[in-house]
Amino acid sequence: MAPKNWPFNYNSFDLEVEAIAKLRSLVKTIPRECKIFRELKDDFIFLTVDFEDCPQEVDLNIEQFAMCGIVCSQLGLANSVLFKIGNQIIGSTQISGIGFAKGL
Repeated sequence: MAPKNWPFNYNSFDLEVEAIAKLRSLVKTIPRECKIFRELKDDFIFLTVDFEDCPQEVDLNIEQFAMCGIVCSQLGLANSVLFKIGNQIIGSTQISGIGFAKGL
């Protein structure tokens, strides 16, 4: 059990917030305006990076997709990363085996 004066309760929400903050610190190419959140669809967990608030910042390449997938895997955040602008998927990377698909 964590001491009362620790800054976090270490419940799942706190850990998710910390893991996403760590992802942002390690993958510096993701603009601050991007929303990053986890989604569950059919027993599959996606980490979504949504560029809706900054579509002009979309300048992703294969290395950035792969880096985001690697960091996501190390942090245990999701099975796959989706890159979106609103509802439109602009690319994805799968964690298991770090595959790559662009322009789904």
